Amino acid sequence: MIAIEFGNKAFNDPQSEQTVSIVFDTKSRYADRKEFAKAAIEKMTCKCPPWRDELLAKMDFQPAKDEDIQFCIFDAAKRMDHNVALDLDLENAHDFEAVMPVEWNDAFYIFECGEMYVFYNWNTTC
Repeated sequence: MIAIEFGNKAFNDPQSEQTVSIVFDTKSRYADRKEFAKAAIEKMTCKCPPWRDELLAKMDFQPAKDEDIQFCIFDAAKRMDHNVALDLDLENAHDFEAVMPVEWNDAFYIFECGEMYVFYNWNTTC
């Protein structure tokens, strides 16, 4: 499992106060997406019990809205393209789900890309 966080300095406008966190691993290591999402949350929260428990309690796996996928994933990659070469192989990504209810400043997704599960969080403090 690999986890990467891109803070606001990774974005073309460092004043944007956006962050993207990505966790990925091979699908074969997990029984299903839910098991992978739980492991990704453990990794992303550094096992911080209050934050981890809050996120785990919110998990509900709903189909992701196209406009949210566009803004939070595809457009976020474009908003970093001057500083980060982020190739998520998104043209082959599929089965997008919102892991928990999307809020105006925080969105968690899970999707598949080839033989990988990808857990993706976009958030902002703006």
